[in-house]
Amino acid sequence: MRTYKAVEATQVNHIDNHIACNKCGIATQLSNNEIAREYVKEQYSEIQLSFGYGSSWDSQNWSFDLCEDCLRELVKSFKIVPKGFGEDSYYAHYPQVMFEEWKETGVVDLEAGMTAEEIEANGGSIYSEEEEDDEEN
Repeated sequence: MRTYKAVEATQVNHIDNHIACNKCGIATQLSNNEIAREYVKEQYSEIQLSFGYGSSWDSQNWSFDLCEDCLRELVKSFKIVPKGFGEDSYYAHYPQVMFEEWKETGVVDLEAGMTAEEIEANGGSIYSEEEEDDEEN
């Protein structure tokens, strides 16, 4: 939930802004510094939903904010991997396997479920040797 309320002070305009997670209720004050303000906003995800005619929430439009922890908790409750999950410059060959592993470990492994032969056929591991060494220790 985002609130924006302008309050005029005697010498400067103070803006009493905050952003709060609609699920856990934790609120964070937004700075007047634009860079710091954007950094805080990025720690929350604004979810917007539009319901169609005839649905349980007939033609309503909802908007709410979730902090990263609550969003992670929500996504971990999903049975099916969300479209785009774990996508960056690489493509997960087995997205559902990758998603299930992430729910258990918290680590996104784009090679999850692949055999050594499949990894080799795709040009070798996308992870550097240093990263693999770190995981072994």
